[in-house]
Amino acid sequence: MQTLYHGTISPRANHIKDFWPLTHFGTQQAALDTIARKGTPGIPEIYEVTVDVKSSITLPDIGSPRPLAMINQLRDASLITPDHHASLRTGIGALEKDSTGHPEYKQGRLAARRLVAEALCLLGVDAVRYENKVEHMGSVSVCVIDTSIISSIMLLRSVPRSPDRTGTPGPTGT
Repeated sequence: MQTLYHGTISPRANHIKDFWPLTHFGTQQAALDTIARKGTPGIPEIYEVTVDVKSSITLPDIGSPRPLAMINQLRDASLITPDHHASLRTGIGALEKDSTGHPEYKQGRLAARRLVAEALCLLGVDAVRYENKVEHMGSVSVCVIDTSIISSIMLLRSVPRSPDRTGTPGPTGT
């Protein structure tokens, strides 16, 4: 079991009860760095989770929770064939075809993540570990593939924004 953190900015106070496949978790500092980097309006939140990774692979920093980024990494590491990559890419494209922010787009994004997660689960992988190149450089983060490995989710704290609204977290709140 391992305790990890997820930083996000929600449009409203939004206690997350379930995370999507391909969600990234890391150190508390990585979560703070993620919040600072986003700079979008909303309520910055940090979640503490407990994960029980049973079978992981290590890849370079994925840089994104997007399914295309993940399958490109898998192809580059020769973990999937070019044909499998092409098939997944077509499936992802069909599921994410609408980028306008409509509710069906959100469902398409989730379905695309699930498609990639299923492919990785068939390889016996429940998480991808990587050394951070952006948030909390040098720390190791986990991209969760099989969300059943998350055994607890707790809103650790909301993080007040800095007065200049740059997205940089201000003093840590509770």
